[in-house]
Order: sequence, then structure tokens, then C-alpha cells
Amino acid sequence: MIKESYLSAIILTIIFAVISEGTTGTFSTIWDYTYSNLDSETVGEIVKSEVDLVGRFGGVTYDIRYSYTVNDKEYVGSQVSYGSDTNAVETQKKYPLGLQVTVYYDSLKPQYSTLVKTTLGLDVYGQIIILGVGFFLMAMLFKPLDY
Repeated sequence: MIKESYLSAIILTIIFAVISEGTTGTFSTIWDYTYSNLDSETVGEIVKSEVDLVGRFGGVTYDIRYSYTVNDKEYVGSQVSYGSDTNAVETQKKYPLGLQVTVYYDSLKPQYSTLVKTTLGLDVYGQIIILGVGFFLMAMLFKPLDY
């Protein structure tokens, strides 16, 4: 049976993980990176290039989408890089609407693509570490006191 302190910590960790996925796509980025083999390339075009304000504190993120065709089927991707894109405004300026780009994709699963071939960024690892440490701290915080 799961101790009550662990159950509370698990629930809060899941909530934080859902928020992390919703705001930065942490887990879908890890999934895409892990289960794709970017062994092919083609030419694509930027079809959306915007900067979005997020959060109460005025953070910004980019929304860049590109279209590309593989075997006469059109795809739309949004993964710019698996690395850390620290400046949303500069990234958006680098990929203006209509720009022709090289798209790297998985030849067996062409829906997996990116514009820049990199490893996972420190921000992804940082969020996973924060979730792990957060779980540990919450488990300690919710631990019943023994008198």
C-alpha cells in the first residue's frame, strides 16, 4: 500500500508534470527525440512564425510551424530544435514566414521532424530534475510526524 505522504507527493508531481508538458512540451519533446531517427532531409517552408506571451509574468515563447512534403504527403512540424532555445524573439526572427528551410525527418516516421539537429537541451533535463527533487521534497513535507 502506498503511504499517504507518497500519494500526496505523487499527485502533486503529476500536476506539475502536466503543467510542464502544457507550457513547454517537456515530455513530448523527450518522446520525439527518443523515438525518432532524423536520417533524411527535405526542403520545407515556414508557414507560421509568431511570438506568444505566456504566463502572468510576461514570459514569451515562439510558435513556429513549417510544412514539408515526403512521398507526396504534406506534413506540418513545429519542433525547431531539441536543444535550448533561450530567446524566443531571436528564434522567431531567424525563421520568418515564407522562409525556405531544411527539415530533418525520420524516413520511417516522417511526422517526426526538426529544423536543427541537436541533443536535448539543458532546460529539458532541468525540468525533469526539478520534478524529481520536487517529488522528494513533497514526500518529506507530507510525511506524517511520529511522536
